[in-house]
Amino acid sequence: MTITDILPGMMYSFKVAGALKSITTRPDDHLFRVGGEDFAILFPGTDAAGSRQCLEKIRTGIDALEITHKYNDASAYITVSFRARNI
Repeated sequence: MTITDILPGMMYSFKVAGALKSITTRPDDHLFRVGGEDFAILFPGTDAAGSRQCLEKIRTGIDALEITHKYNDASAYITVSFRARNI
C-alpha cells in the first residue's frame, strides 16, 4: 500500500468529519474520531427526539457530499449508520 492508496480515504474522512463538525455546534457537543472510519459524537442534555434530529441532519449532510463508493451495492455514494444511546 502506498500513500496514493491512503490519501483518497483520508480526504473522504476529512470531508465526513467536516459534515459532522457542522452539526456539533453547541459548546457541550463533542466530536471524536475513534479509529479508521468511525466517529463518536456526544450531545449532552439531548433527549431521544433531539438525538434523532441531529443524526438526521448528519445523514443528510453526508448524503449531500456525494462521495462516491464504487464497492457499495446499496448506493453509488458512501452511506452512514448510527448507534445512539441516551443516558
